[in-house]
Amino acid sequence: MKNVGIVRRLDELGRIVIPREFRKTHRINVGDPLEIMATESGNIIITKVDTISDLTTLCETACASLAAELSMTIAGASFDKILAASGQGRSILNDKELSSAVSKMLKSRGFFSGAADSEEILGLVNAGFNFVCVVPIQSYDDCFGGLIAFSNKEISGFDAAALKLAGRLVGDTLAKY
Repeated sequence: MKNVGIVRRLDELGRIVIPREFRKTHRINVGDPLEIMATESGNIIITKVDTISDLTTLCETACASLAAELSMTIAGASFDKILAASGQGRSILNDKELSSAVSKMLKSRGFFSGAADSEEILGLVNAGFNFVCVVPIQSYDDCFGGLIAFSNKEISGFDAAALKLAGRLVGDTLAKY
């Protein structure tokens, strides 16, 4: 592969801009973690950090525990699709894409709990659940995705609080990587 470089100048605050073409080609989005390293020879290397595999592993554990304790189906998602699910109906949910509305809700650290009467909003047509609760997976400064609870009975405030706590614990663990 041929190295292709673009020269950018450092601004007065020490920032550089990664060109749009690079961000698009390498799927770097606003909020993605980047690692900055310096070599012994003085080169600076910027690398995109892959948090999806870590997020998937943590979501598998969190979803299994929550599904067992809360007796409902729990899914862990990135901003665009479900990465792991546990509980009844999990096979329907795995790798399901999220709608842009849910993606936007998670990126803005939004919360939703209520009737799932408009399943198309979640991008989960034919999932067969009556109620849903969506919480972000977040640390103080970062948001990584979300946890989604699915149930055929109304989701209580206790269940929503447990989901929020799990989202915070998964987020804090990811932030330490």
